Amino acid sequence: ELAFERRLLQAMRALAQRGLLRSAHDISEGGLLVALTESALAGGRGAELDLDGRSEAELFGEWQSRFIVSVAPGAADSLARLLGERELPWACLGRVVPEPLLSLIGAHEHHTSLHLDELRQAHEQALKGF
Repeated sequence: ELAFERRLLQAMRALAQRGLLRSAHDISEGGLLVALTESALAGGRGAELDLDGRSEAELFGEWQSRFIVSVAPGAADSLARLLGERELPWACLGRVVPEPLLSLIGAHEHHTSLHLDELRQAHEQALKGF
């Protein structure tokens, strides 16, 4: 859907130009959870995320035309307005935290927390031995 892709990329550029983005990462290789992990590792900050109700396809699907972004605390309304004007779907998954933990709330309030050091080691060592 080239028209959708164009609107999305124009919106991402507008968000960046307005200084609303703190970070942005495409959701492609590995899907949403890999993008979240890579973002946390790159920024050295953790996140508290509510992923309840998300399917495996949503968590690991390698779809084009999706981004995960973080915005300044007061910028969420501006982000919502800009994306709404362009008829782009979006969802708030949680918040960035200074602690080096990625905390995930999943189905039935199942809670998992992973330290960034653990994630970094798993990410960097994943293909060793193959």
